[in-house]
Amino acid sequence: MSKNISALLDVTIRTVTPLHIGTGESLLRDYDYVTQDGKTFIVNDEELAGALYDAKAEKYIGDRASVGLGILFPNKQTYPVDSPVFRYVMSGTPNTEETGSEIQEQMKDIWNMPYIPGSSLKGAIRTALMYRGVVESKKTFSKKDLGKNAKFAAQPYEQEFLVGRDEHGIRKSKTPYFDLLRALQVNDSAPVGVENLRLINLKVAQKGEADGSPINIEAIAPGVEFKAKMKLDLYLLEEQAKEIGWSDEQVQLLRSFTVAMKMFTLSRLNNDAHQRGGKWLENHNKVVDFATNGLKRGQFLVQLGFGGGWSSNTLGDHLTQNESEFASLVNDREYRMLKSTGRNKATFQIGDRYPKSVRVVVNEEQQPIHELGWVKVTVEKAE
Repeated sequence: MSKNISALLDVTIRTVTPLHIGTGESLLRDYDYVTQDGKTFIVNDEELAGALYDAKAEKYIGDRASVGLGILFPNKQTYPVDSPVFRYVMSGTPNTEETGSEIQEQMKDIWNMPYIPGSSLKGAIRTALMYRGVVESKKTFSKKDLGKNAKFAAQPYEQEFLVGRDEHGIRKSKTPYFDLLRALQVNDSAPVGVENLRLINLKVAQKGEADGSPINIEAIAPGVEFKAKMKLDLYLLEEQAKEIGWSDEQVQLLRSFTVAMKMFTLSRLNNDAHQRGGKWLENHNKVVDFATNGLKRGQFLVQLGFGGGWSSNTLGDHLTQNESEFASLVNDREYRMLKSTGRNKATFQIGDRYPKSVRVVVNEEQQPIHELGWVKVTVEKAE
């Protein structure tokens, strides 16, 4: 058998709710962006500086962008959307007009076109595979099952379900050679046009009610499709699995990853409903319907990027079902699961919700309308 044999997969990722995968950078009002007529204009610094130089306004180069734009366009209500001094223009505006207020930037390529990094989807698959392994092993959660701190908390689970054994029967979690997911390659998606970006207002919600300070982000609109490629390395899975130390159960776990993704998402939705109360789901019927009724073979729903929070990248109800052990975990300062301010040390009691709040998209009345980051993924054999 050829050592290059692999299964190529076509992947379609369709956004169900707004999706934000951030760069970690912020855009500042009047420096990086301005607003007009319900739109947000992102400034192209180099083009603006060149235009000011041509207009013999050199002394304003490097000053606030809004000052420079005021020189080029004296009537501030007439910014042209196709001017090269703007990198791009989005529908929507921040819910504050204070100079310096921030917009969290969306990941884009060098041409300002948004895409979905393969690492985001592969990370979600990794979590789902661990979850399925836990469920099928019928393990009961104990805090002693975790690593010693937040950074390495999941390491024992990875060793048990996603790492092969060496010739001595020892799992090598820090050696990529034994990692089951080396047999799965997930490429970055092809980019989509910048017209698919929106300026989205967020707030923190508890029990379905929006509260707290506003957050403004760039996000990909609902209903946008991305195309990507995956590759399963069949040579590793079929010819080299025994040598690497992967069991038959591990190989089958990876090959049926779409089943694990469905299982994990349904457990999350059920657990979130329990943690947050039934009222929470009144604004999320579309997501729940997709997850329970609207999926075919090879399709799954998953939450990516900003807004998924704790339950999107942990083992969820496997932890919370053992209430006493979960309370002990949350209250353990080594895991940093509670935020404490000043002298007041927060504590978690059995029966409390966790997490107590989540970031949600709000409408003009500041009421929550849906969560961020839900996408429907379709995986098919490449032709």
